[in-house]
Order: sequence, then C-alpha cells, then structure tokens
Amino acid sequence: MGRGMAKNLIEKGNLESPLKLYNRTTTRAVALKNEVGSRASIGTSIAETVAGADIIFTSLSNDDTLKETMSQALQSEIVGKTFVDCSTVHPEAANDLAEMASSKGADFVSMPVLGSPGVAASSQLLCLLSGSSRAIDLVKPYITGVIGRQIIEFRDELAGKGQVLKLIANMFILNVNEITAEGLTFAEKASVDPHRLLEMLSVLFGGPYSVYGARMIGGDYHKKEAQVPVGMALKDAHHAMRVAEEVKSTVPSLRAAAENLEAVRDQRGPLVDSSSVYGLCRLRNGLPFENVVKTTRS
Repeated sequence: MGRGMAKNLIEKGNLESPLKLYNRTTTRAVALKNEVGSRASIGTSIAETVAGADIIFTSLSNDDTLKETMSQALQSEIVGKTFVDCSTVHPEAANDLAEMASSKGADFVSMPVLGSPGVAASSQLLCLLSGSSRAIDLVKPYITGVIGRQIIEFRDELAGKGQVLKLIANMFILNVNEITAEGLTFAEKASVDPHRLLEMLSVLFGGPYSVYGARMIGGDYHKKEAQVPVGMALKDAHHAMRVAEEVKSTVPSLRAAAENLEAVRDQRGPLVDSSSVYGLCRLRNGLPFENVVKTTRS
C-alpha cells in the first residue's frame, strides 16, 4: 500500500525536492528508488528521514509498529512538522499519537485509507482525514488526485474519528467477503456455474462483490500473494469489535465473520488472503479447499 502512495507522491505531487523514503525492509525502499531515480532518496534511519522533511507520511501494519516508529520520530526536533498516518489502528492509538505529536509542537493527521494495493497504485484510494483544519489544508494538495480520488474529512475532531469510520467500513467489507464465499459455494453445490453468480453480483452491486468474487473463483486466494492477509483483517475486526463493545453496540455479523477468519488462520496461517474464507466454506460443504479454476464458463 505504502509503495503505491509513495510513487504517486513522486510522480503527481509536484514536490520541490526528492521524496525521502524509509522502509524497515531496506530492499523495498531501494527497489522504488531504482524505479524513480533521482526523484527519491533513501533515509538511513527514522530520525534522519524525519529531520529532512516538513510532512511525513507513515503506513504501517499494526498499532505496536506504528507506536514504535512514532516514538523514534518524536525523539527528533519536530516543531512545525506534520505527520500523516495512513495506518489502520485502534482510534485511541491515533488519539494518543496526536497528543504526543502536539506536545512536541507538531501536527498529526490520521488518514486511514480504503482500497487495495492496486487501487493505491492508481491513485483511487478513499482517504479519511482527521485533524486540525490547518493540517488538513496543508496536506490536501498531496492527497486529492495524487494519493486518492476522494476525501472524507473530520476537521478539528479527534484523530480517532476517521479510524472509527474505517473500522466500520472494514466491517462491511468482511461481511461482503463472507456472503460472497457462501453464495459461490451454494451455487456450486446447486450445480449453478459460480461465474453466473459473479456476473449477477457485478451487475447488481459491483465494487467489493466483484473484486472478492473474482479473487475467489479465479483461485487467487490459494495461488497468489495475499492482498489482505487474514492476520491483518483479524486485527481490524478485533479493533472494530472492541470499539463496538466500548460504545455498547452489537455487531453479530462481524463476530461471525471474525470467527471464520480465525478458523482460516488456524488452518492455513495468518498470511493467506482473507478471501480464503471461500476455501473454508468449501471445506464445510464437502468440497476441496482449493477450487478448480476453469478458463471458460460452462
């Protein structure tokens, strides 16, 4: 996800100087640097990278990694700098980081994004911004038409507000994932070509139904690198359930989807794609976990 956003900042952000890249896996930063040439440079550490920037974008996999990274960043002189975090974390984590940044004289914008790595590469992310109006106005030129296609703003609200919205959005996506897996399995058991169901879903609903359905019947869930690993999907589901419990809101469909993701993780590990719930659904219905991919519809 971060790679696509960084490349778009380089190519579309009208930057005054080369974008400084830092990745805990250095080879990833080097690969992007080799692709864009002199339009990027590589930071040797978090502190050195932050020191040379006015606006710092971060995109990390979980709360602990983000907190560790920000703790190192905040050890630098950051007065007047603006941090834009694109990770999906618990809302309280975003609120805490915003307070930490403010105490050091910096601004913090929480900006979880909606979309796959492919969507990120094509500048089509939906970006959820929470922070001060001043900070949001500062970073918007580097977002609209650069990183994303649309922005939803929470101006002068807690940094965690956009995170709550992202977690609710992920609840919808996980349920789409679940019902699509069940429907495709039901169709196959009833001797209806699953491609026909996907065709219908694409016409009726499109969007994630088409994306997840194609990933399932195309066999991507067991043949290709994960787009959204089960472990990451579960992290978001658990955050959402925790927030729902805190505000006394019941989310039974989310709990059911999370239970199936946990079953997939226990059987196949945390790195398989979240669409592997299709394989789980197939197993529970007497079919092999891996589907047989047909090149033509019957």
